[in-house]
Amino acid sequence: MTGSNVEELDSLLEKYSNLRIETQKLQEKMEKYKKKIKKILDAEGKTRYEKNGYSIRSIQQDRYTISQKNLPREIWETYRTKHTIRSLYIHDKRNKTTVSS
Repeated sequence: MTGSNVEELDSLLEKYSNLRIETQKLQEKMEKYKKKIKKILDAEGKTRYEKNGYSIRSIQQDRYTISQKNLPREIWETYRTKHTIRSLYIHDKRNKTTVSS
């Protein structure tokens, strides 16, 4: 890499890392609020709430999965699907955090 690309990459990584830390803190706060909201809805026996421009709908979803070990090989080979996802992992060694996207 050329010197200017290295400097730009280092700068971008620094900014990315700082934003990731801030985002993580905000997400933790949001999760606390969500838990409190769910607790109140559960205590009231409600699944919906609407007031002052806010709307809440609490739903429960079931997700079914199947794995290769649960199926005969010929069925797995016939019906499996492949999904390719490109990931970028950035590890901030100073803050000991890894971020993937």
